[in-house]
Amino acid sequence: MKKAFGLLLIIFAIALLTLILYLKFMANESDITLFSLILPVLLVFQGVTYLRSPTQIDTDMYCETTKKSNGEDIPDFDSIKRNALVTKLNAMAGELLIPIMEFFDGNSDDQGSLGCNLYPSHPGISAFRSAFQSLLNREDVSAIYAHISEIEPDQDSWPYTDRIYIYGTISSELLAQETHMIQPTEVAELSVFHSHVPKELIELHSSPVKVIWWD
Repeated sequence: MKKAFGLLLIIFAIALLTLILYLKFMANESDITLFSLILPVLLVFQGVTYLRSPTQIDTDMYCETTKKSNGEDIPDFDSIKRNALVTKLNAMAGELLIPIMEFFDGNSDDQGSLGCNLYPSHPGISAFRSAFQSLLNREDVSAIYAHISEIEPDQDSWPYTDRIYIYGTISSELLAQETHMIQPTEVAELSVFHSHVPKELIELHSSPVKVIWWD
């Protein structure tokens, strides 16, 4: 938007300068005063400033960008593992729940797959993986499952989740502390988060269930 406005300013400045020269010619005046050039010059300067300003990157664009390191493109995920996971999810019925580490297997850094709205402070998929692995190592956590909201956001994306279910006796307060680095929108008891509890959740484990999610 700024670039378009900058271009319009430059075009207007050229048109204004042309008009000034035309009026000078019609009035048989050969000299052009510095004062008459001030406005066109200011408009050109402002237009160039807008043209050189960086384009704002919105959240959706950020979620789809490929991270680069040392000037080389790094794949966000293993396409073979991604396609295998998509096939498995498409064959599932009911709630699409998979073990959290299965969700991360092959997903090196598709930041659109989890917590994409954290831009510009997304900690990276590796930070999510580490946080959940640490939780799985705790005695008060028995299992963690990702709820898949979108199987195929597009052909170049890993399946998307915005909710993670934590099974175990860990308290919501401690869970919030343990996951603060990955910035969840909310950490809550399942009974608080949902009025309807899918039977698939209850059938997975007998432990209490808590939810962390990202808006």
